[in-house]
Amino acid sequence: MSMQSPNSKTLIRESHEWITMRWLNESDTTLPRVLLVGDSIVAGHAVSVHEQLKENYCVDCFATAKHVTDVEYMSDLEFMLKRKNYELIVFNNGLHGFGIDDELYAPALREVLLILKNRAPRLAWRTSTPMIKWPVENGKSEFQERTSRVLRRNADALAIANEMGLPVLDLYTPMGDRAELYCDGVHCSDAGRDLQVQLVSKFILQQFA
Repeated sequence: MSMQSPNSKTLIRESHEWITMRWLNESDTTLPRVLLVGDSIVAGHAVSVHEQLKENYCVDCFATAKHVTDVEYMSDLEFMLKRKNYELIVFNNGLHGFGIDDELYAPALREVLLILKNRAPRLAWRTSTPMIKWPVENGKSEFQERTSRVLRRNADALAIANEMGLPVLDLYTPMGDRAELYCDGVHCSDAGRDLQVQLVSKFILQQFA
């Protein structure tokens, strides 16, 4: 299902577009399968989450630079959804597409989440993480200006998640502006990734408790 027509004003892409799909322990047909959806943040911790939970769950990953309004977003995701049945989808989108009007974010996000709610018995929202100024100067970290837009998107997404009764995993707050958790202004250091792995793994287990 396409989110927008090809002539949509949301069809604004970045100079480097990419998609990462991982089916981990692909041949297993017995364990419950979880899908983590997001961008480079989820690509950074998904394999480690799988390693943490692999005795009981297969954890797959769909990561992309596409904004949720993109005309090809759902068709890309459908390629993955058709391959496996998922017991839980943990969804995130919000750190790309800053050339797109934020007024368009919530309607497109709601549409995607409504589709996914019919594709898995469990669906959850995961907040987008902050962006900090890099390099950190004088030992004091500060948020990038774009973080205000991340906060707005998180707020819009939280309202939709509450409306739909979806559980929410907050990675924004624990990451904060703690410079030791970043390796640049957006991505995680080893310490940041380890923190996210623990939080995501715990959240997944809670959904099946």
